[in-house]
Amino acid sequence: MTGNTMKPIRIWLTRKLTWRLPAPGPNPWKVVFVLEELGIPYEVKSIKFDHVKDKPLTDVNPNGRVPAIEDPSTDQTLWESGAIITYLVDQYDTEHALTYTGLADKHHLNQFVNLHPEKLPSAIDRYTKQVTRVLGVLEGWLDGKDWLVGDKMTYAVMVWVSWNERLDIANVRSWLGTIGFG
Repeated sequence: MTGNTMKPIRIWLTRKLTWRLPAPGPNPWKVVFVLEELGIPYEVKSIKFDHVKDKPLTDVNPNGRVPAIEDPSTDQTLWESGAIITYLVDQYDTEHALTYTGLADKHHLNQFVNLHPEKLPSAIDRYTKQVTRVLGVLEGWLDGKDWLVGDKMTYAVMVWVSWNERLDIANVRSWLGTIGFG
């Protein structure tokens, strides 16, 4: 659990524009749930959904998505719910309330299955556009850098490289060659 001197973590999430639109997606709420369960102090930075691609959120997350967090206690800024949850658990779940310490159980927590048997043209079109957009974010992130993080190859690079073999389904393989991944 956390100490009383910890500064609140800022979590960025969106709010609905009107009553007719669906509530913001589930990913920010997964992070809030973990914050609550671990008793970590936090403050919400709520923005309108139509401003996720604008500053100040893109200063925190260049991908312009929520959730994103800023932890002033460790000077850590993160985005993507899985990375945030892993960080929160590693950093603040010292009593292992939400985790396990045994090798098998600890790593079983990270298993997911995400393949869909049907080929839906509208879904293929949507995710092709998303992959292209995210690759643009990646290109911006790499501008002036040799590596995704720090000054060496890390597992983050290995994860991206492995997706290179699957990107032909999104017709973006030629784009990857222009940034040295093709």
